[in-house]
Amino acid sequence: MGMRTRSVVVKHTKRAAGNSIVTNWRLDPGQIEVVDEAVARVLRRMTPAQRLQRLFDCNRTMRLMLEASIGARHPDWTRKQVMSEVARRISRAAG
Repeated sequence: MGMRTRSVVVKHTKRAAGNSIVTNWRLDPGQIEVVDEAVARVLRRMTPAQRLQRLFDCNRTMRLMLEASIGARHPDWTRKQVMSEVARRISRAAG
């Protein structure tokens, strides 16, 4: 029996100069993510080293945000327990 996927449509509203533009995005596990054109322009102007540094910065921010969120939800946990949960969530997301 094959794996079933479920598509979700997300409505995103942009407001510019009093106008509203609604964009529908389809999200499902089989979808290839497409970079927004404005983001792509910024990334194209960066050197490979700058793009890699941005990746490291985003990864660090994600880990710090996860650590803070998990620590706030489980104030009785030790740092080791919190970090173990951070690692578990990151590794689960990669798989």
